[in-house]
Amino acid sequence: MDLTGKRFSERTKTMTVSRYGCSVALARTLQTEQAIHLRRIGTNETAIAQVGAPMGTQAEGHVYGVGTLNSCESLWGIRFSSSFYEKLLDNMHDGVYFVNRDRKITYWNEGAERLSGYAAGVIVGKRCFDDLLGHVDGCGKPMCNKGCTLSDVMLDGQPREAEILLRHKEGHRVPVSVRVLPMRNREGKIVGAVEVFSDSTAKQKIEKRVNELEQLAFRDALTGVPNRRYFE
Repeated sequence: MDLTGKRFSERTKTMTVSRYGCSVALARTLQTEQAIHLRRIGTNETAIAQVGAPMGTQAEGHVYGVGTLNSCESLWGIRFSSSFYEKLLDNMHDGVYFVNRDRKITYWNEGAERLSGYAAGVIVGKRCFDDLLGHVDGCGKPMCNKGCTLSDVMLDGQPREAEILLRHKEGHRVPVSVRVLPMRNREGKIVGAVEVFSDSTAKQKIEKRVNELEQLAFRDALTGVPNRRYFE
């Protein structure tokens, strides 16, 4: 649909392609974040995409970058091999994901899929505050709008750690230890953030047991009054 609201279909060539998008040149002007339908000529392969941003104008027309939630491998007829770093991240037990300055998730590893239940095709392209993960602190206070660790790190560039709860796809809460770092470009400008999170269920059980043992060691079992060890 062009800027006048008129639907149109246009044959064009993809200028670059990737697993989750491409760049195309079109004669008509499109709006950022509008949905478009891609179909590979000569096949029945289709995909729904979203216009990311204009990339300039060439002889072929206005160039746009467009992205899809699901892999485009079948659409392009290409098998994309994962980079060394992507394979390394996917083999991590911890969950790892990247966000840009708009807090849109741009990468989601297999560890994050295992811990949250959400596949990359569902998460990538969503914003972290779209109420999928539902981060809350230990008191149950929502963190996705106020108190967001990712936002704080992108604001001042200081790494942070936190103990929070995320909502699994099946609905239950998962306690996780979170570490957030800023992502910078070559000029040192903050362009996003990376969050690494791991299941802290076992850690919390150990901490609870240590606290119980401290109570047994430092207080009278019958009265609860501090004993000599406590005062020493």
